[in-house]
Amino acid sequence: MKRSISFFGKGLALGAAFCLLLTGCGKGATADRPNTLRYGELSFVDHAVETGTVCENARYSLSWDAETMQVSITDKTTGAVYGTTPAAARTPRQDAEGNVIANNPQVDSPVIVTYYDKKTLMESTALAKTEAIDDDAVVTQRMKTGLRVIYRFTLSEFTVPVEYTLSDDCFNITVHPEQISDNGVNYVTGVSLAPFLCGLQNGASDSYLFYPDGCGALIRPTAYSQTGSQGKAHVYGEDQTVYAYHMVSYTRQIHLPVFGSKQGSNAVLGVITSGAEQASIEWNVGSKTIGYSSVYPSFRIRGYNLIEAPEGYAGTAFEVPVFDNFVTETPLRVSYYTLSGDDANYIGMANTYRDYLLQNELLDKGESTEPALAVRMLGAAQKRAYTFGVPHTVLEPLTTLKQARSIAEALRGTVDGNILIDLVGFGRSGLDPGRVGGGFTLASALGGKRDARALTDYCAQNDISLFLDFDLIAFSDSGGGFSALRDGAKIPSGQTAYLTGYDTVTRKPSGVRYEMLTRDRLADAVEKAVAAATKRTIPGVSFGSLSNTMYSDYGSNLPLTEQMATQTAALLRQADESASVCSVTANGYAAAVSDHVLEVPVTSSNYDILDCDIPFYQIVFKGYVSMSGPSFNLAADARQVLLRCVESGISPGCTLLEDAGTELLASPYAALYGAAFSGLRDSLAETVGDVSKAVERVAGAQIISHTVEPSGLRVTDFSNGVRIAVNETDAPLSFGGRSVAAHDFAVEEGTR
Repeated sequence: MKRSISFFGKGLALGAAFCLLLTGCGKGATADRPNTLRYGELSFVDHAVETGTVCENARYSLSWDAETMQVSITDKTTGAVYGTTPAAARTPRQDAEGNVIANNPQVDSPVIVTYYDKKTLMESTALAKTEAIDDDAVVTQRMKTGLRVIYRFTLSEFTVPVEYTLSDDCFNITVHPEQISDNGVNYVTGVSLAPFLCGLQNGASDSYLFYPDGCGALIRPTAYSQTGSQGKAHVYGEDQTVYAYHMVSYTRQIHLPVFGSKQGSNAVLGVITSGAEQASIEWNVGSKTIGYSSVYPSFRIRGYNLIEAPEGYAGTAFEVPVFDNFVTETPLRVSYYTLSGDDANYIGMANTYRDYLLQNELLDKGESTEPALAVRMLGAAQKRAYTFGVPHTVLEPLTTLKQARSIAEALRGTVDGNILIDLVGFGRSGLDPGRVGGGFTLASALGGKRDARALTDYCAQNDISLFLDFDLIAFSDSGGGFSALRDGAKIPSGQTAYLTGYDTVTRKPSGVRYEMLTRDRLADAVEKAVAAATKRTIPGVSFGSLSNTMYSDYGSNLPLTEQMATQTAALLRQADESASVCSVTANGYAAAVSDHVLEVPVTSSNYDILDCDIPFYQIVFKGYVSMSGPSFNLAADARQVLLRCVESGISPGCTLLEDAGTELLASPYAALYGAAFSGLRDSLAETVGDVSKAVERVAGAQIISHTVEPSGLRVTDFSNGVRIAVNETDAPLSFGGRSVAAHDFAVEEGTR
């Protein structure tokens, strides 16, 4: 039987006026973009779905429990059950006196809503369990391939329709932001989907959570306090359009839109297949009160910026959010892939994600071979100078074009195999943002056309792959067809967005700021970069900033970093038609279409909750994309960086410059003092020689197995039969009947 349900909001005029006051209303937020619906104006048709199977296909069946109002999906090949409440939590528990022990409301909440609270001027959360399920305020509607469940938050006055659907090889959870409703006073800003679908009971054996921080990491479900730990990190990095008043501690970035869990012979991988640019991956682990640990996706649906807290503000925050009038139109979708048996581990998860990329033509098929050494060579930096007491900036050479050739010759004489050189900061403004793409020309202070030609000819004749890096995002001057007045990205209010520098001691803004190129003109910038490199017979282009940066542009009608991944991948594919493409610490969408990725992460952020680093990023791309590790000569632990490169079969990397004068020590680039080639010339070959030889042994091979043994030995098996064991501990460890010295590695023979 179908029944119609109507409900109405209060529509307080004063609250609405206050909401409008705090919400951005710039020219970028055009009227054709949607806002949330109004809670009090909606009515729904309820199909009143009864308990039982709703739909099924060859692989999965989807069921609804009308009593607990929970969705569950059964993998018919294994019998494993996944759902909005963990399987173990669906079994009623009783205390010693026979009373039912209720789950923590978070465990039974299929959706958590984030909303702007007009009382605190900050964001708060609402749980579906306490505001919808317990109030019997849930509407169910059958779909062709699944079930739509509308959660009505009766206290906060929100509705969130969630679609649970089946595909041939996965099941999906989807929210369409424009279908969400609120009362216009406390308005919805984000949603978290199925927070405990990957939930593991604390203390569960043979189980872990996979979190994609940096190279990837595992979390054991161990209870250690009543509250545990909660946190999150943005997928693909922070939105650079959002102004930050303080610099946070440095952490690794999430480069892949994936997460998962394993328990025994079953595992599940979540892939954010739509809306990843607006997503964060959250963790809620170790709480004795909750009893479960989990990782899950959350999504922002509304753009925002931060302003300083107003005078008299009662809260503790230094800044408060100001939200956009409109919500994203991008569907928010997570697809879950179930794994079993030998595939129920992070290797199986990585293989599944790679298959997803291949099937959706997001990753090109083909073999890749890593170079023996990858070098980022630094050209010049700006410094302050005075003429007759008048301050101005001049370009201080760090490596001229002639010196770049000399370094290339020295490297060629000591390093066996192909060498990759990426010329960074060789444009008109050096390493500092000036004109877009450094003006798409080489700085005259670094040499002339003959010097450039001599370098390119030498590299072409001596097995050296040469790339020229272009910063297409940060700029401060007009030129090259781009205007500092017109071509900057915009914040929700319509004002220009700025990238801000921070003092490394106080962590406060330094006063140095740059514009970001409007996303409408990124295609023009890529085209100019390729043309500039081609003109100088440089065969490769490098996009260090474009490949790992996320930013909104309300002037281009692209809020919440919408479509940034798709746009960037298309631009890099466009460039690849005319030149080789190199990216730097690339997000997954950029890595998948690059010929080489520099500065690949080999560690996680080392959060307290992370138990073990794993080379998930490398497992996904090894054998398909050529990769090299972070610059070992700038790392806090150079040996660990080199060992991690060996472990995953990627090239060692370093950053070099010719002249590290005293001026560099007093500049923002003081950390680069260790890049002086004079200090590395005699030891470089010895430092990377054994690493390069080991990497050569697995060139073009994929990673088929990886384990971290209880002793600390890290063992990797490659598809060509080679096996590598890395010992990062302070004592010798046994491997295959032999001893691996502390901070060393061993290679077992394989057949190609």
